[in-house]
Amino acid sequence: MSTNDMNMERIPAEKFEFVQLNDKLHDKKLETKPIGFFQDAMIRFTQNKGSVICGIILLVLILFAIFGPIVSNYDITEKDGYYSYALPKMSAKFDLGFWNGCAKKQYNQATYDYVSAVGAIRKEYGTERVVIANREQTVYNVLVDSYARRGYIDVLLNADENIATLIGELPKSNFIRLNRRMLCDKIKDMYGKELADKYINLLNHHFIYKNDETSIANYCASITMYPWLLEGTKSIGGNATRPTNLKSFCGGFINMVFMVSSMLSGACATPEFLMYLNYFIGLEYGK
Repeated sequence: MSTNDMNMERIPAEKFEFVQLNDKLHDKKLETKPIGFFQDAMIRFTQNKGSVICGIILLVLILFAIFGPIVSNYDITEKDGYYSYALPKMSAKFDLGFWNGCAKKQYNQATYDYVSAVGAIRKEYGTERVVIANREQTVYNVLVDSYARRGYIDVLLNADENIATLIGELPKSNFIRLNRRMLCDKIKDMYGKELADKYINLLNHHFIYKNDETSIANYCASITMYPWLLEGTKSIGGNATRPTNLKSFCGGFINMVFMVSSMLSGACATPEFLMYLNYFIGLEYGK
């Protein structure tokens, strides 16, 4: 045992006394007014700048969720495959240099020509020479409006397509509106406006599919060859006479099908062909 421990044991008991034996101990009295849990949480929240910023963003999202469906022309079930890959775009009145539906692209000569032809280029940044597939080419650095481009040409159109294909794409949006208007008018006359409106609603929400609305021509057709055998192609705007032998039958048949197909968007069926072919073979070579 150490000397200090021995000295501690020799301290007389009368030298010890109780402190605050009869007093009650209390915490220090608060000078401020008491607050509740919510008010305390708000004070802590406002003192944290990161929490305030996140709270504002969350509030904006909630407001969009509440008032967005009210002011929007679309509902949450509607799908628009036409602009699925278009870039975000604000109104033209608020062009801030971003969210303008444009993107910087680098095009070769062929692609640059047809994108420029439809007016999709918003700004040019000049050209440069690059090596592609071991060949030096000129490329154009441009700012392209994704909405203008998708509004006037097929999204699957590539640089190898010719101007005839491009011209065919231009009126498609107008043809779609025209076809829907004509069909709605017919449904309205036969079954009433309510069914016509329901048809457009189901069509817009992709519950039903209308085959090829991009042309005002009929899609497919199965035709009879009998009028052609009697009068040639005069009844469809041609000047060829009726077939009289196997050679004129085969040649005239090709011309007739070509003329009818040009009036259709799809296929042209001629189920009587083999029967009439057998007749002219019999005339040529005998039975």
